[in-house]
Amino acid sequence: MSHATAENSMEILSRRYSRSLLPLAMAAREIGINLRTAHNQISKGVFPVPTILQARRRYVHVEDLAGYIDQLRRTGGAVKK
Repeated sequence: MSHATAENSMEILSRRYSRSLLPLAMAAREIGINLRTAHNQISKGVFPVPTILQARRRYVHVEDLAGYIDQLRRTGGAVKK
């Protein structure tokens, strides 16, 4: 798809949350998984979006989340590892 798709996802997330870092709970909700599942995937090293640990809490960069969502759109929900 075009570059416009990435911009749209980024714009949507930026407007929705007005910040560059999202708590893991919000990121998990955006990609349709339970927070516990997200934590389990992080422990196994298979969570699909890079996370950062800050003050003992996990966060996701909005840009990374938007990129992952766009990848899901391009592949119809199937993402190769």
